[in-house]
Amino acid sequence: MRDAGREARLVVGPWTHTSGFNKDLPVLFGEALGWLHQHLSGGDTDADGLPVRVHVGETGAPGTWRDLADWPPPGFAEHMWYLRADGYPRRRASGGGDAVIVPV
Repeated sequence: MRDAGREARLVVGPWTHTSGFNKDLPVLFGEALGWLHQHLSGGDTDADGLPVRVHVGETGAPGTWRDLADWPPPGFAEHMWYLRADGYPRRRASGGGDAVIVPV
């Protein structure tokens, strides 16, 4: 979206596909309402304007939210990971697994 000159908002949270509709609904609903408020009011918002919000902590555990100016954050290192037959990632290719890139 940014490459097309559009404003983008990224929220990375500890939810699963289904938990977003129950225990994580307040966070997701708050983000959606904030976005709607900003865009329907012509950009007038109380938010600090940072386009990235990331949850830091383990899935299901208490954690903190960090607001960032950009993604990936400074110090990001790209690493190649390969999926094993059992679904877990490994650092080296073996047996033709599909490659995925994840931030570390």
